[in-house]
Amino acid sequence: MISAYDHPPGWDTIHGLFERQTAATPGAAAVCHGSTVRTYAELDEAACRLAQRLRDRGARRGGYVGVLLDRSPELVVALLAVLKSGAAYIGLEPAHPPRRLGAVLADAGAALVVTRTELAGRLPAEAGPAVLVDEPFAARPGTGVPAAGARPGDLAYVGYAAASAGKPGVMVEHRCVAAFLAALGSRVGFGPGTWTLQFAGISFDALVGEIFGPLTSGGAVVLPPPGADLLGAGLLRLLERERVTTAFLPPSVLSALPAGELPRLRVLVVGGEGVPREVAERWERGRDCHSAYGAGETTSIAAMTGRRLPAVEAYVLDADLWPVACGTVGELYLGGPTVCRGYLGRPALTAELFGPDPFAREPGARLYRTGELARVLPDGRFEVVGRTGDHGRPPARAAR
Repeated sequence: MISAYDHPPGWDTIHGLFERQTAATPGAAAVCHGSTVRTYAELDEAACRLAQRLRDRGARRGGYVGVLLDRSPELVVALLAVLKSGAAYIGLEPAHPPRRLGAVLADAGAALVVTRTELAGRLPAEAGPAVLVDEPFAARPGTGVPAAGARPGDLAYVGYAAASAGKPGVMVEHRCVAAFLAALGSRVGFGPGTWTLQFAGISFDALVGEIFGPLTSGGAVVLPPPGADLLGAGLLRLLERERVTTAFLPPSVLSALPAGELPRLRVLVVGGEGVPREVAERWERGRDCHSAYGAGETTSIAAMTGRRLPAVEAYVLDADLWPVACGTVGELYLGGPTVCRGYLGRPALTAELFGPDPFAREPGARLYRTGELARVLPDGRFEVVGRTGDHGRPPARAAR
């Protein structure tokens, strides 16, 4: 058993954390995109203007707004604006076919879609109204953050990264993200002087750490310029040119990255697949290199190099939900404040995979059943060794 409740979880909204950081460092660089640099104050002002437009078009607390944008400052503005409006965002990949985009929007019941003119044509006719970020808009004077915004227990976003595999949208609350960012920051060290590459697609949970990690701690987000090569030598040049200090990359991308010094790259987080030993040895010299494990159901990363994040509970249990002995293989369950609300519109599946946490000190805590086979190592780390093969069916006993 691996416990974590000695670390108090964060309790805030994402945009609330960003607004406090803006008040502390208004003139600091927040977003870098080629030669374009936006300060915290400029980013906040743009997000407030767009949030006002979204509220005028019907975005409200408890609603959903799709965001169909590529890597650009407008993407960051749009995400913050949706959150400021009180709604939750639905990340839509520009490379996905219109039919897929339409299915996601219909499943969530999104009221609006934020996009740009050149991407609007990818939306199906039934997608509903679109708000264009490149459309001229005159803000009303004296209007700031919209009233009646989201609260920590409200949804921040619904993630559909695994929708093609038949999984429904994962509902993630603001408080889950706040707890995750605090825990991740304790390992990664976001803050002033850090420059984090935005690599993940908009529908992937890694984006949460890449964008909101820096923006809630005084760091900057580095957005690749249009048409940038994000593989091989092109990625190496980008990391060098943009002075990136922190990057989250899949092992396949890291494996294809040519050897380079990259003295400014101090933190490298690698996740999504197994990391070949030779690749890890090549890139861990001179920097903090972590292999990450996690799931959208626990907001994002739950453990780095086998050690849970401070906000995460990790248990390896048998079929009766009893902890197994050290070194014995059991099923991995994750708990703590980063565990999400469940699956949108799928109460039965939510009940199967999310149950009461019998080990928690706080009432109402829940466990997520990962479907992964794992064992606890003598040094306290856990190692994932496979899948159960029956993920999606309820465990033998919901709780003791």
